[in-house]
Amino acid sequence: MPEGLKTKKPKYYLTENGEFILENYNSSKPFASFFPGIAGKYGIPMWVFYVNRCQAISSFGTRDKDHAILEFFPANKAWQLTSLRGFRTFIKIFSGKKTILYEPFHNGFINSSFNLNNRMQISSYGLILEEKNLSLGISVKVEYFNIPNDTYAALARIVTIKNLSRAPKSLQVLDGLPQVVPFGTSNLFLKKLGRTIEAWMKVENLQNKVPFYKLDVDPTDRPEVVHIKEGNFYLGFHYNKDKLQILRPIVDPQYIFGPVTDFSLPSNFLSTKDFRNPKKEIVISKTPSGFLLLDLKLSSLEEKTFYSLIGYMRSQEALNKSIARITAPSYLSQKREENKKIIEELQQDIFTNSNSKAFDLYAKQTYLDNIIRGGYPVVFESEFGKSVFYLYSRKHGDLERDYNKFQLQPTYFSQGNGNYRDMNQNRRCDVWFNPEINDENMISFFNLIQADGFNPLVIKGLSFMLKDEAGLKLKLRGLVEEKQIPQILSFLNKPFSLLHKTASEEKHPQIGFTPLDKSASQDKHYLTGFTPGDVILFLEQNKIKLKVSYDEFLGTLIVYSQKIQEAEHGDGFWIDHWTYNLDLLESYLGIYPEKLKETVFEKRNFTFYDNTEIVKPRAEKYLIKDGQIRQLHSVVPDERKREMLRKRIDQPHLVRKQYGAGEIYQTSLINKLLCLLVNKLASLDPFGVGIEMEADKPNWFDALNGLPALFGSSICETFEL
Repeated sequence: MPEGLKTKKPKYYLTENGEFILENYNSSKPFASFFPGIAGKYGIPMWVFYVNRCQAISSFGTRDKDHAILEFFPANKAWQLTSLRGFRTFIKIFSGKKTILYEPFHNGFINSSFNLNNRMQISSYGLILEEKNLSLGISVKVEYFNIPNDTYAALARIVTIKNLSRAPKSLQVLDGLPQVVPFGTSNLFLKKLGRTIEAWMKVENLQNKVPFYKLDVDPTDRPEVVHIKEGNFYLGFHYNKDKLQILRPIVDPQYIFGPVTDFSLPSNFLSTKDFRNPKKEIVISKTPSGFLLLDLKLSSLEEKTFYSLIGYMRSQEALNKSIARITAPSYLSQKREENKKIIEELQQDIFTNSNSKAFDLYAKQTYLDNIIRGGYPVVFESEFGKSVFYLYSRKHGDLERDYNKFQLQPTYFSQGNGNYRDMNQNRRCDVWFNPEINDENMISFFNLIQADGFNPLVIKGLSFMLKDEAGLKLKLRGLVEEKQIPQILSFLNKPFSLLHKTASEEKHPQIGFTPLDKSASQDKHYLTGFTPGDVILFLEQNKIKLKVSYDEFLGTLIVYSQKIQEAEHGDGFWIDHWTYNLDLLESYLGIYPEKLKETVFEKRNFTFYDNTEIVKPRAEKYLIKDGQIRQLHSVVPDERKREMLRKRIDQPHLVRKQYGAGEIYQTSLINKLLCLLVNKLASLDPFGVGIEMEADKPNWFDALNGLPALFGSSICETFEL
């Protein structure tokens, strides 16, 4: 059997620094994981998924699956396709008249004659791959991490090739991605209209050696032609005797692979002795690639490092202005350390020192996972008080939970979406780690409980609405130039749903976004609002200089604003969601026991969420299906309620007095708890044992989805009651 086909036994262990090492990972059982998607307060996050096959990265992008740069695939498909569609490195070694092709980290026939050892080094903040080709005397190292605290989002990739032998080697290297998804290509297009959407694809900016990938125009069938401004980019470079050299990527995959359209073999690269960058390439109407070409001569034990960043920019102009800064000698090393520091500082909250190193690391990683799903609180403080804002949250959308539509806002102070139960349970200990947040979570989640005891499923980001424009206008005089105040106020009063989209997204509702409801947008009372990230990006793009720090400015701005907790109904009502609020209450009183009376009986800042969805009475949801009695279609929208909410000036989803026509109803926590008690007590099954699954959904155990139709009930919630 050829040396390369012999299965080498994988090894697993932890280093002293806390990295998880997986040796000979191509032979190990497949798994899927992901980067944190955290870029710091003043950074643009990126989602990145990886598997333990080949060069690991299986998909990445910004915001959601509709903004992929490398197409999203679920775990089982990722294990199959990463070897072909993921990052690839092809090395031609010239030995006399003989040419040898080697693809590092690949587990296919191309490497069947080589003796290889590889390993994967996993940390909380990045990934490193290393492979030694003992047959050829070459080692290759690849390092991945995300760029934090900058105006764009990108995945950094650092590749180092070393000659391990005593003799010099002459190499030609191709490194990159066989396919780069142009900006504007939604997941629907990729999955169902992949050939059709190629007609809109375009690569620009090759004259500057940094391709900018995007759709030319909005592909929606309509008479208006709308051009797309944003784009994805591929920047490659290295230093030749300390002199910067930008490497122009090859963007036409056919030039490399020739007739081999499955990317299994770089046919043209292998068959062409003196392979060079093309003088002309097809840059429109086909799915492009991004490959860097290097000619290397390595003496004994000499190594060569080159760099690439693959990411998203808001415009081609912004990209070209950033090239000099990004390619500066110390930039990537600085960003690598910043990325590490951001994650480690978050984990420091739960620093544990026991006699088990593995347990200490487990505590840190679990805490980070809780942050990813529940968010991390930051407190804006000003002379008038403080306000809590959660960063970094996202719905679990990993490769093995491919059903979830995760979101990471591509803005500073990024926040994402999440389900009520997930966010709630991941925040229930936050007050212990961050006592300064006080009763923020308890109030927020209790306020999302409806008068019927249920709650909306999807918790979206927190926004703010300007409530005291006159007061803020006076305050701004000491923070910015007088002439810039009208511009700032105008921005803060933009229509609410438009403010959370980038410039092109306002014009491109087909790219995974819901366009504004026409009836709502025509209403003169349509909501206005902003997020902290929106505000800072606006200041930077308009070159508005502050006389105070960003944090101080936001703290002041929020004082004159009102919080808007956005949520969506989702589908059905789970019967256990309310129970996690009891954990929030217990955690809070564990830190502030002296506030029991004030919190439960005296504060009157609790409200009820007003939903358009209602639970039908039994007479309407009990029916006979196939000769069997069933409970089906229990939750329906109430059109009269929907019309009522649409007409409300602000905070439309808060219950009002006077049958919905009066002012917002505010009450105490004890009243909310009593309302819950009565609702849930009335929902006990006929035996008085379990709480009925009366609203289409079971409790947390989704495998029991069929129980509501069978009149199921659960005793777990009875204990909570």
